This record gives sequence, structure tokens and C-alpha cells, in this order.
Amino acid sequence: KDPGRTLKYIKESWITKDGKHYIGRIEVPAADYTQPTRNGNFYCLQLWKNVENSDDFIEGMNTHTIFGEADHPEERLETSIKEIAVCLRKFEIREDEGIVWCSFDILDTPNGRIVKELLDYGSQLGVSSRGAGDEVEEKSTDEMIYIDPDTFLFVAFDVVIMPAVTKARQTRVESKSYKDSTRLVESIQKEIDNATSKQELNTIKNIIENQN
Repeated sequence: KDPGRTLKYIKESWITKDGKHYIGRIEVPAADYTQPTRNGNFYCLQLWKNVENSDDFIEGMNTHTIFGEADHPEERLETSIKEIAVCLRKFEIREDEGIVWCSFDILDTPNGRIVKELLDYGSQLGVSSRGAGDEVEEKSTDEMIYIDPDTFLFVAFDVVIMPAVTKARQTRVESKSYKDSTRLVESIQKEIDNATSKQELNTIKNIIENQN
């Protein structure tokens, strides 16, 4: 798991050209293949090219099913439909910048609404990749774990508090600052009231605790 980069929040609710509803958008350099992440993993350019060209990724982009959650799940790699917050809509490898640039729709789900409220409140969130791959020991060092591009399984990018890639944190546009936190508290209380499982409540609790 790799926490995320500098993120642009576009505060709007709209219908896409293909009829998809969203409540906001995030644009962000989601990966940097020129240097290791904060947790010491190095994801090379070829790794991200492999992701982009994989059959599963192409199918996911075509069907709009590459979903991200609000924070990384702790005990699973796969995405839970109950925890979905965003959907990946654009994925660009920008070789002149050394980054993977992505655009996400914030979805009108319980976790999507929490992400939007935190962004509206002024919190600077990030995105982080979720996946698994073997280490290439001969290319790794004491400071860096080189992830094998041929074994890496990409699952998603999640919205996180502390991105592993420093550039994967947002910059805001059309931001709105609140004089108090009343609206944020009301929104979170609504999500608590509407929660239907202990897992949903734990997700809300974790987000609140991480935001202090």
C-alpha cells in the first residue's frame, strides 16, 4: 500500500457526457516513478506501463469500475463495494514529468460524501496506490524496495490522509473555508446515523480520528 501526491479538488456536482453522476472531482499526480515513496517502495515506469496495458485495467476503465476507498483497508487487498468513495476516470503516464496523472470522480456514496465534506472543509487529502508485487532484491537497497513490474497487481488508488508520494496531495480550487465546523459535524453525524454495519462505523471513526 502506498499513500499518495499534490491534488487538485474541483468542487462541482455534475453529470458526465456518458450520464455518470458525481459530486466532485479530484485531479492529482497519483504516482512518481522517479523516486521511492515515503515507505521506501520504488515503482518504476515500466510497472505503470504494465498496469495501463493490462487487460483487467483496460476493462475496469471501460466499465468505470476502478474504485477507490476512503483510506486503505487494513486486512484486505480487494475493494469493498460498501467502502467505495471515488472512481478513476483518467490515467495518464506523463513521461516528461515523471508522474502518473489521474482524475477521479467523487461518488455520491457515504464515503464519497465524507471525502467531499473534508475537502470542502479545507482538509488537504492525498491519494495512494493499493496493490501487491514481489521485491527485486538485486535492484533494492537499504533505503529502497524495488517492486517487480512483472508481478505487480494493481487494485486501486485510495483517498488518504498521508500520501506515500509527496506530490500526491491536493491543491484546491474554488475552496470554501468555514468559520466553524458545524456543517462537517452534521454531515458526519448523518453518515453515522445512516450506517448499516460495524464496518461502516469503523471507517467513519478512523477518518475522524486521523483528522483529529
